[in-house]
This record gives sequence, structure tokens and C-alpha cells, in this order.
Amino acid sequence: MALYSRKLKALSELRRGAVVAIPADSAGAARALILLQNFTLLSFRDEAALHAAPADITSNRLRLKIRQVPHSKLADALSDASIVVMDSDDATRAGLAPARDGIGMEDARSPFAGVLAVRTADRAQPWVGPLIAAYQSDDVARFILVRYQDSVRRPW
Repeated sequence: MALYSRKLKALSELRRGAVVAIPADSAGAARALILLQNFTLLSFRDEAALHAAPADITSNRLRLKIRQVPHSKLADALSDASIVVMDSDDATRAGLAPARDGIGMEDARSPFAGVLAVRTADRAQPWVGPLIAAYQSDDVARFILVRYQDSVRRPW
């Protein structure tokens, strides 16, 4: 997920009262709010955690106007919002790449990072170690870098 703008070149240009468009669905909104909090643009109740909603915002130092927009309309919001928060699927459909076009991006420590998981019953299986090694290999790292143009952060 990343922050996009047609009006700003950097987050430091963001002004008081600016409109920020975030996904309307609850999971997308929570992820967007966490990203905005990571950039110290707002904060929300600790209890909200991964389920944060606009109603949970406790601090909004620039008095940003948070607008929830359906995924299908997020790219259109670039024409009037100062910032639009989009996941990589929505951005790709709009012809955007997070590393190239974003003015702020989730890092590899995101709680929403892709992970490799196995069932508890399988964790001692002999194939798990080689699978992890392959997943974390230089070949996979190069593939991710080339395929996603440095827009996907590896969590390892």
C-alpha cells in the first residue's frame, strides 16, 4: 500500500485541511489509517489496532479530511484529493507503481506483509526448511525486484 498524489511531490507539502482518500472497505481503511499513522499524520486509539476506522482517530494534527472511497473509484480520487491511499492492485489498475509513483509506502515491517505460513502439524516436515530457503533466496528476491519494480517489500 502506498500514498499517491497528483498535487504533491512530497508529504512535507501536505497542508492543513487537505483531503485524503482511503479505501471504503474496513480492511482497506484500517491498513490505510495505519500507514497514515506510520507517517505521523494521525493517530488512533491503541485498542483499534489492525481494525482502525476513521471514528477511532484521536489525533489529526493537520485536520486532514478523511474520505472513504470504493476501490473502483480510488484512482478517480487522484483528481481532487491531495493524497489517495491505494493498495498495489488498485494502483496497478490505475497505471501506478508504488516505488515509482508513491510519495509514501509501507515498509517490510507492515503487519500486512505477505508471509509464508505452514500448518502447525506440518512445521517439522522435512520440506519446510528447503521451502523457506527457496522463498528467501536471492533468485526470489531478484524476481520480486524485477517483476514488481521494487514496489513489494520483502519481510525477510
